[in-house]
Amino acid sequence: MVSIVSHNSKVTAAETNKPTFTVVDITPEMAKAFLEKNHPNQRTINKTHVRSLVADMRSGAWVTNGDSIRFDEEGYLIDGQKRLTAAVEAGITLKDTMIVHNLPAESFKTIDQGQSRNTRQVLNMSGIDASAFEVTLTRALGWGPNDCSYKRYTQDQLTNLYLEHREAIRFAARPYSAKASEAIFSAPVRVVVAKAYICGADKEALAAFLTAFDCLYPTYEPDKNATTLAKFVMNARDKKRETLEDLYRKTQSAVQAYLKGQVLQTLKGVKEDLYKIPGLPQ
Repeated sequence: MVSIVSHNSKVTAAETNKPTFTVVDITPEMAKAFLEKNHPNQRTINKTHVRSLVADMRSGAWVTNGDSIRFDEEGYLIDGQKRLTAAVEAGITLKDTMIVHNLPAESFKTIDQGQSRNTRQVLNMSGIDASAFEVTLTRALGWGPNDCSYKRYTQDQLTNLYLEHREAIRFAARPYSAKASEAIFSAPVRVVVAKAYICGADKEALAAFLTAFDCLYPTYEPDKNATTLAKFVMNARDKKRETLEDLYRKTQSAVQAYLKGQVLQTLKGVKEDLYKIPGLPQ
């Protein structure tokens, strides 16, 4: 049985010899003091995750969700080091936070064994139906011709990005032919199209480009840009030698030529970011 102890109560864990909890506002000073009691076997702190928490706290996106700060029966901090570190760095008070004392020492081994929710699950729980590929394209909006690494967005940032650009993401993510090739789910191709959509490119032309890309059948001379790209993507996938940046650059070449009504004999690739989205989180 867990004892419920008000933060104003004088009853302590030592007196009850049972787990107890209090609900308090944890100031940065308190957080710093708690961190001095960190368990000696605590895992190395993930600085990238801490930076994400600091960003959420400073932006007002941080929400109390009931997760507790936990101490074992020897007084060691066994859960909450990242939140407390972020509170110190952000200079933010964690309002109405539960603190649990006097947990069995062996409970340290069981913490953080659950599976965290991914962005798609967070969106779906909010009543927003998003496919896994749509989430991938959302994460890839920060890609460019010279860097196709995923940026360290928080769940809140990804959710907002998806909601802001959902129309473009869904436009780019869906298949445009019942006989679509296996290349249709190439993220570099679809994200370039999504970014072109966001930047104001002709939507009918982009849809026609993806139709030719998906079915591998040109009905209009510039369609050859799309079909050449599709064949290149499939060939690159088989050989596993082309980088994401290579595919991104060549897609930019194909899309740019298509929108201009031109036909390229060779997809050389464009190294300049033609469809850069302003205001993306850094």
